[in-house]
Amino acid sequence: MPRDDFGLSVYYMYASPREHHEWACTSFTCPSSATGGGYIPSPTSSLIFLSQSVFGIQAHRDPILHFSSLEASINCHPSHRRETDSMADSVEKPGAPSPSIAPVPSKKDASSTPSTTKPAAQTAVVGVKQFDRFVLRLNKLLSTPGGIASTLSTVNYALYILTHFSPRLSKLPVPLLSSLFTPSAKPTATLNPNGLPPVAALATLLAQTRTTLRLFGTLPLYAWLRSLLINGGGPKPGADPVLHRIAVLQASGYFIFQALENICVLVDHGIVSSGVVAALNRGERTTARVYKVAFRAWLGAILCDFLRLGREAQIEGRRREARRKLQADGHEIAINQDEEDAKVDRKWWSDLIIASAWLPMAAHFGSSNGIPGWNIGAMGVCGLVAGGERFVGLWKATA
Repeated sequence: MPRDDFGLSVYYMYASPREHHEWACTSFTCPSSATGGGYIPSPTSSLIFLSQSVFGIQAHRDPILHFSSLEASINCHPSHRRETDSMADSVEKPGAPSPSIAPVPSKKDASSTPSTTKPAAQTAVVGVKQFDRFVLRLNKLLSTPGGIASTLSTVNYALYILTHFSPRLSKLPVPLLSSLFTPSAKPTATLNPNGLPPVAALATLLAQTRTTLRLFGTLPLYAWLRSLLINGGGPKPGADPVLHRIAVLQASGYFIFQALENICVLVDHGIVSSGVVAALNRGERTTARVYKVAFRAWLGAILCDFLRLGREAQIEGRRREARRKLQADGHEIAINQDEEDAKVDRKWWSDLIIASAWLPMAAHFGSSNGIPGWNIGAMGVCGLVAGGERFVGLWKATA
C-alpha cells in the first residue's frame, strides 16, 4: 500500500471498511505488525489489543467509537474499572464524549453512529461515477450522425442568449455587434480580443465552426435531391404526388442555399477568387448580395415545411375519417391505433414548432432591411427552440 497522501486518499475512496481496518492495523496500531520491526505501540493501540485479547471485542472502523465501546465493556468488569478510569483521565481523545457531559454510549449506540468520513467518501465516489457517465454519454452523442452539429447548434444558440444579457455587450459598437452574429461574418482574427465578452467570443467561434462544417452539407443535399428526381422525377409507387413536389422544391431550396453559402465562405477566406462571386453577382465582387440570395432560398425551403405539414394534415384527416366510418360499420381497428395516432400528432406539432422557430430567422436575413427589433437574443431563442428538441432526443438515446 503506498504511503503518499494521494495513494492514501484513493485507497480510502475505493477500499471496503474491512480493508480500511486491516490496513490501519498493519500500518499503525496492531501490535501483531510490530513483530517484523521495532514498533512500539501507543497506549490506545495497546488498550485496543488488550480488549481484543481479553474480552473479544471486535475493532470498530471508527477509532473514536471503538474506544467508546471498549470503555463501556471494560467498565462492566469490576477488576478493571479503576484502571480504565485512570486511563480515560490521562488519555485525551479528540471528539470522544466526556463522562461529565454525557453518558458513555453503549456498544449498540456506538455501532449505530454513522462515520463522519463515510458520507464524504461516498459523495466523492458518486461524483466520479456521474462525471464518468456524462463523459461517456457525450462521447456517444458526438459519435452519432448529426450529433456534433446538433450539439454545436444548441450550445451556440444558448450562448447567443447569454451574450444578449451580458453587461459588457452594451459597450460594443453597434456595427461591430451586428456583424459578429450574422452568417456572413468574416473571420474575427483582427478584432481586439479584449473587446468581446468571453461568452460572445465563444459564440462567434462556434458560429464560424458550424459554418465551416456546413461546407460538406451539399453532399447529403445532393443525394436527397437526386433520389427525388430519379426515375423521371416522379413519386414512388404509393407516395402522394403533392408531397413529392413539395419535397423537390424544398430539397432544391436547401441545396441552393448551401452551395451559395459555401461559395461566399470560401471567397471571404481568400480560398476562392472573388471572380466567382462577380460572375454570379453582375460583376460585383462582394458577397453580401450572394448571401442575401442564399438566405432567401433557405426561407423558401422553410416555407415548404408549412406546405408539407398542411398536406400531411389533410391526408391524415381523410385516413382517420375513413377509419371512423369503418368502425361505425362494425369493423375492428388495430388495438394500438390510438397510440399510433398520438405519435403522429406529436411529430406533426413538433415539425410545426421547428418550422415556426426557423421562419423569423430566415425572414430576417432574407429581407432587405430585416425584422425591426431583431437581436441576437431573439435569434438565440429561435435557434434553441428549433434545434433543442432534436438535441434532447439524441441525448436521451445515449442513456
